[in-house]
Amino acid sequence: MTDAKTQHQCDACTVLTFNVPSEPRGKARPVVTRFNTYTPDPANWVQDLKFLASNAVNSSGWQMTDEEQPVVLKLQITRKLPANLSKKKRAAMWGLPAPKIPDVVNIVAAVCDALEGIVYRNDRQVFQIEAVKRWGDEHMTSISIKTCTDKTHDLH
Repeated sequence: MTDAKTQHQCDACTVLTFNVPSEPRGKARPVVTRFNTYTPDPANWVQDLKFLASNAVNSSGWQMTDEEQPVVLKLQITRKLPANLSKKKRAAMWGLPAPKIPDVVNIVAAVCDALEGIVYRNDRQVFQIEAVKRWGDEHMTSISIKTCTDKTHDLH
């Protein structure tokens, strides 16, 4: 279900890449009740993301980062083109930015929170984020996490 890869760009740097093959969901607003507060996940996207991240970590040999290690997070979000479009319109829209709900910021927030405790210890370690949301054939979120144990090394 996930194609997890760990690449070593140098002896000190590691990249973990995996895909979430479902419609991306943003982080929902918290619901406050009389007894507790919780963040709803109606489509279980965050739960699926955590499951796929755990599988990617286990199958690739990824080591959870230290608290002081900076992390770069890259997301490529693909939204499925609407089925009611003509072939000509679909071809024209394919690969273009998808300004459709959910917002990129909310998707990034959901991913950062979901990966905490699985890929990295704390989402404060994420110091650079690159996220793109485009139209495509199927819903997909490709996630890439890069870290480097050598603090003098450039992570860009």
